[in-house]
Amino acid sequence: MRRPRTELVQEREALSQIATAERRRRNELRKQAALYGYRADPSIPLELEDIERRLKAYDEELMQLETQIAEADEPIAEVLYRITLAEEWSTPEGRPTVLGAARLELKRLQLGITPDRARLIEQIVRSDLAREALIGLNVNALLGVVEESNHGLKNMALSIEPHDSASVTIEVINMSQTFAQFNPFEHSLRVIGRAVHLDSQRTVQLLLRILPANPRLHVDSIGPHLMNINQVSMFEDDQILFVSFLTELHAALSSLDNA
Repeated sequence: MRRPRTELVQEREALSQIATAERRRRNELRKQAALYGYRADPSIPLELEDIERRLKAYDEELMQLETQIAEADEPIAEVLYRITLAEEWSTPEGRPTVLGAARLELKRLQLGITPDRARLIEQIVRSDLAREALIGLNVNALLGVVEESNHGLKNMALSIEPHDSASVTIEVINMSQTFAQFNPFEHSLRVIGRAVHLDSQRTVQLLLRILPANPRLHVDSIGPHLMNINQVSMFEDDQILFVSFLTELHAALSSLDNA
């Protein structure tokens, strides 16, 4: 059972006062030991040792109280709501489904979280998810540095020779269909699209850190591909969001070039 914050704060203040009194006593004993030298009370070293042991225990207890106070500042209801937010926003598109959005509203009502507080928690969670999404961004593929994976695979002669006396020869192999299933460039655009849905401004900030100065990303070139691969035209809100994102990213990159 979690203790009330007021109780924890009162205990911290009381313990701090006790520790302060112990330190005063320690300082006084040290002065006596220094003043009288070998004529000082022989019990002083033993008492100093006891005080040091108690002060160490007080410090550890104070650290535990600080942790409990910090946890008390964040109600369990908000922690549970944050977990639900992370679950429902962790979709490939970077936004909850219709059912997921309904679940979120139900959870908010059940936990008694106000709409304003819910929006603030959502903003924090979405920002963290955007950062998490961009960890897997293939920057080289996005910049066109990586060559097409299926170059040279069409009409390639392949010879397989087992250890026994038999031999197998494959004259022609075509793997274009296999590589079409995973296009690194398109995958990178989907990663960015997911991050934009989660938090477009945070995505701009993170991309400025991730992208190299040379070669510079050409926003005008990838913009249409980004919007197409993420099917932005299906939703009016998405069009506004992605156009704003591309404009902000272009301006931010241009300011770096002019700096």
